[in-house]
Amino acid sequence: SRIISKANEELTRANQDLQEFAYVISHDLRAPLRALRYFASDAAEAVAQENAAQAARHLERVRDQAKRMAAMLTGLLEYSSVGRRTDALENVDLNALVAEIAQSIERPGGVRIRIEGAWPSIRTVAQPLDIILRNLIDNAVKHHDLENGTVTVSCRDDGEFWGIVVADDGPGIQTEWQRAIFEPFSRGAGGDEEAE
Repeated sequence: SRIISKANEELTRANQDLQEFAYVISHDLRAPLRALRYFASDAAEAVAQENAAQAARHLERVRDQAKRMAAMLTGLLEYSSVGRRTDALENVDLNALVAEIAQSIERPGGVRIRIEGAWPSIRTVAQPLDIILRNLIDNAVKHHDLENGTVTVSCRDDGEFWGIVVADDGPGIQTEWQRAIFEPFSRGAGGDEEAE
């Protein structure tokens, strides 16, 4: 009876982990998929205007986003298979990582991403960190309510830890939704698939 109970607990935990993993993959692929759609649309417009050089630039960005999505999937699948084993750790140059994320995020012409502070190289599991930073920066850009604005990504040495802050000069999160944003599978009022 105790063995069956323990097996049921493990099965329940495994199912929860699988559900959360599926949610993470579907949520985190939305940003590059959205970028792919925009870049492909821009490429089609450039082709219609017979601007081959501009079309080629947009297609290069499509290729970059496709590579990024493949790397995200590979990293997430590897991470899920090794769990938190130390052999999943690697050296990550945070400055290079944040710069690459900032460059890859589609944004309106008037919104800029500023990187500040001293960024270290650390030993960590790279893909989950990439996804967290990408989501924070993408959400700050996507939910900015001004035509011109700034998203600032900064890093500081807090002694035992490194503090990373993503801040913007946009509207902020409404008070009634501030708790909900830390709950898995939670969405703000009026949110849709594109605005998560």
